[in-house]
Amino acid sequence: MTVVKLEAPLQVFRAIYKDNESGAITPLSMTASIASRPDNKPGQYIILWNDVQLAFKNPIQVWHENTLVPYLTDENFELLRPLRISANTEVVLDVAIETPGIEAGVGSLKITDLPSTAKTSSTNLSCQLPSDTKPTANSTSSPATSSHETQDRRPQRALEDRDEPPKPTASSGSKLSGRAPQSISDHSDQANDFYDHPQSIGQEDNHRQYEQDEPDISFDYKRGLAYYNGDGVPQDYPEAMECFLKAASNGHAGSQKYLGLMYEKGYGMSQNYSRAVDWYQAAASQGSADAQSNLGHMYRYGYGVDQNYSKAVELFRKAASQRNASAQNNIGDMYYYGHGVSQDYSRSVEWYQTAASQGYAVGQRNMGFMYRYGYGVKQDYSKAFKWYQKAAGQGDANAQNNIGDMYYCGYGVNQDFYKSVEWYQTAASQGDASVEWYQTAASQGDAVGQKNIGSMYHHGYGVKQDYSKAVEWYQKAADQGAANAQNILGDMYYYGYGVKQDYSKAFKWYQKVAGQGDADAQNNIGDMYYYGHGVNQDYSKSVEWYQTAANQGYVVGQRNMGFMYRYGRGVKQDYSEAVTWYQKAADRGDAKTQNILGDMYYYGHGVSQDYPKAVEWYQKAADQGTASAQNILGDMYYCGHGVNQDYSKSVEWYQAAASQGSQGYAVGQRCMGFMYRHGCGVKQDYSKAVEWYQKAADQGDANAQNNIGDMYYYGYGVNQDYSKSVEWYQTAAGQGDSVGQMNIGFMYHRGYGVNQDYPKAVEWYQKAVIQGNTQAQLYLSDIQKSIS
Repeated sequence: MTVVKLEAPLQVFRAIYKDNESGAITPLSMTASIASRPDNKPGQYIILWNDVQLAFKNPIQVWHENTLVPYLTDENFELLRPLRISANTEVVLDVAIETPGIEAGVGSLKITDLPSTAKTSSTNLSCQLPSDTKPTANSTSSPATSSHETQDRRPQRALEDRDEPPKPTASSGSKLSGRAPQSISDHSDQANDFYDHPQSIGQEDNHRQYEQDEPDISFDYKRGLAYYNGDGVPQDYPEAMECFLKAASNGHAGSQKYLGLMYEKGYGMSQNYSRAVDWYQAAASQGSADAQSNLGHMYRYGYGVDQNYSKAVELFRKAASQRNASAQNNIGDMYYYGHGVSQDYSRSVEWYQTAASQGYAVGQRNMGFMYRYGYGVKQDYSKAFKWYQKAAGQGDANAQNNIGDMYYCGYGVNQDFYKSVEWYQTAASQGDASVEWYQTAASQGDAVGQKNIGSMYHHGYGVKQDYSKAVEWYQKAADQGAANAQNILGDMYYYGYGVKQDYSKAFKWYQKVAGQGDADAQNNIGDMYYYGHGVNQDYSKSVEWYQTAANQGYVVGQRNMGFMYRYGRGVKQDYSEAVTWYQKAADRGDAKTQNILGDMYYYGHGVSQDYPKAVEWYQKAADQGTASAQNILGDMYYCGHGVNQDYSKSVEWYQAAASQGSQGYAVGQRCMGFMYRHGCGVKQDYSKAVEWYQKAADQGDANAQNNIGDMYYYGYGVNQDYSKSVEWYQTAAGQGDSVGQMNIGFMYHRGYGVNQDYPKAVEWYQKAVIQGNTQAQLYLSDIQKSIS
């Protein structure tokens, strides 16, 4: 086995609460050190957003001082998946969390993969740049035939950065491109959370361990145990209940406890929390430690009784004094959350360690958690790993999954994707045996492990990439109700990864998750109705689902609601309402929406036209690395809209946009070509202009392709060559560009670089005219006069 060893520095983070209105920052007590990962560029490192989500609960953004740290993008300026930021290990970075009252714990890892691909028509800024004039073929011709505008057009608003809702293409940053393994959340203060409900293991697994406190075991009790466990006889819950009832009616505490357990879980009868409490109370009053612990659980979560943390702590202490490990662990939980006691991580550690010292696997796993994140102890990945190992050795699937995380991240061990996969598989393989217990949990240890194995095969982490195997593992987790896996399975069917593309099945899986309140899935259903994928196209239903997601604060849903109102899809067109929705998403730091909001202020849609305000929003998006926003700022400085006209600053912003990604931003590159061609903000340099145009043209930018044709036409920065000019015009025209079509028509009209051919000239002019090119209409009229 090849072990992947990566040594990278640690990035220190601290939790903060940042008030969106006042901008005031409140430091919180939580800090974490996260291992960085090597970037593709030598000597540079990154931090995965997934790792930030593992360390902090509900993180929103990362800041350094007053500057937002942007997500990194690829050469197409789509967010890289998994989401990531640049590491800066010389400083402490601030993690803004959603509310000041929530700062610690492992967040449930869910990557809302990429939002919707933006599509809309390009829009011109009102200022116009000068155009060049070609020499005339006939000096006596009319003005309509005497010149050919070069159409060195100003940068248009980037098509890919507008705000049409929905589905990303798989090749341009799909939601599938970066869902990293999901960590086990050792602590989640939810009543139905398996990991924070030790009794869901302890109540059943401990019945043999603690039977010594009930030496007088009746015949009926022994028969009940046999039927309950299927020891020597077929498992039969109704028969077990009958036996326990006989013994319990004679005051047998063990039987009373089991009756409580069967009523709580609904084994052999309808689930009834009140009856469960009655039987636990009867056994607890006789000193049964198991019953006291289980009754404490009922008070902790308000099952069959009014929720009462103090009463729960009281009962846990009674059981803990009898060395009941489950109760000791539960007291650790109460100190961890500050429920019924003052929050105290140190006391929490004491109780977890007490339970762990008895060999209690959940206590051992929780000790691993405390060392992993430095709660109540000094952070120590090595000790965390050792505690996880103890629990994993007892078959604790959650701990096994966490060891997979440790190998995946290189925490306390050398990073090793292969061993990570092995541990995830070990955890996942327990699924069938544990299904009975996992069905009542919102997130299950084995299901998370299965989902993680799917993720490893999906992305080729430590194993050969295999979409089919990924689907197989996602299916296992999804069948147990794991929402994350169900959502990804919907993605796999949507894009046809590992399965035949099937929109209907994708819709089915999204629906399952959406019904559980998952905003990403709700937004996905909105997408399906918007495009008519797997369902009849229905903008109204699309709006309903976008709004459902948006009402949860989901920024993509909020942005999509803005789009629907902006263009009147499924609702009456209403720019003001569109601005309201865009504002919600923009205030949460969504760069794409900030860019769009800049447009709304620029054009005065739903708000009073306000160039300075537009600049403000473009600046916010540009500061997050949005290339189109940076380019638009170049436009604003070029035209003097909302700022003092400044060609030098215009060049700075065009350069910033042009240099983004491995290939650069094509529109910015074309703009740089324009600035060098005309000497705006830089010394005029035709050669550099050609270089920049070439970069943009190589990425398929039709305007730049036309401009290179111009440079060859005039011999600017290159040797004059009409044939090459024709080639570039043809390339642009082949993309349906009306100026390219007009230029080809002109070359056939005049016989430059090609044999003069009026019919072909007419053909190309007509194509341009159909697209509304008025200059081409003048040329067409002129040539038609010549022909007639």
